[in-house]
Amino acid sequence: MRPNKRIADEGFEMPKMTPELYTLRRVVIDEIYRIKNTYTKLPRIDVRIVNPVGGTHCGYAWLNSNIIHINSKWVGSKHVPEIVAHEIVHAVVGFRHDDNCLLMSKYVTSNLDYQTIDKCLEKYLAEYK
Repeated sequence: MRPNKRIADEGFEMPKMTPELYTLRRVVIDEIYRIKNTYTKLPRIDVRIVNPVGGTHCGYAWLNSNIIHINSKWVGSKHVPEIVAHEIVHAVVGFRHDDNCLLMSKYVTSNLDYQTIDKCLEKYLAEYK
């Protein structure tokens, strides 16, 4: 059963969409389009911007559900490409965390460049080319 995309995970709230939230959402969608330029067979991914209420995660996804939620506090950070790519792997492939992979680690520990992100994505999304 597909989760309700209008329900936020524990520690987050789903705000009403405002012009400011649409602007933040556009940043995330632009990153998805960048990835879809390579992986053209990726399914449509539902994107919501959520606000933290005690939660500190930068984003989360429901495994194999094509739904990602990104913390509004992280959207303006330099880590957005890494966060979006990480959550896409969860949402589309259903892969969990792997501390041996820079992209799929539980923690945002470095500022991954596009080349590193794309190399990591190849491992998980090759079938979507």
